[in-house]
Amino acid sequence: MGNQKRYLKKSYKQDVFFIFFIAAFESILYPVAAKGDVLSIALFALFFIGLLILILGLIPQRIWVLVDEKGVSFHNVFRQIEVPWDEISHCYTFTLYFMKVTHLRCLDGKTHAIPITGSQAKEISEHINNKIASNAT
Repeated sequence: MGNQKRYLKKSYKQDVFFIFFIAAFESILYPVAAKGDVLSIALFALFFIGLLILILGLIPQRIWVLVDEKGVSFHNVFRQIEVPWDEISHCYTFTLYFMKVTHLRCLDGKTHAIPITGSQAKEISEHINNKIASNAT
């Protein structure tokens, strides 16, 4: 437990943007759905469920990314993902729409998006790559 690095998600800007966007779309769609059009009701229900998922994803204040002796573990809205060190090839950061995003590349070719963006993304990437280099030697 002494060699753990914990990262919390700090940037909620894009989540709040999507919540306002979906809520605005819902408010436009509600009067049409209230008239009984089947397609409008289905779209209203779909966007309402998406809105609930986004809001429920913001509620838990738990650790988003944990880097320890076992590997890298993080969670998305639905489940906890754990990737051991012997499966990780490397970690890289790139800029997507003016935002730094971190991805974890596994030896089998799978890629996992780490749910931390912004200034912490580069820090996580460097920390994971340093840990991989120290485990290799």
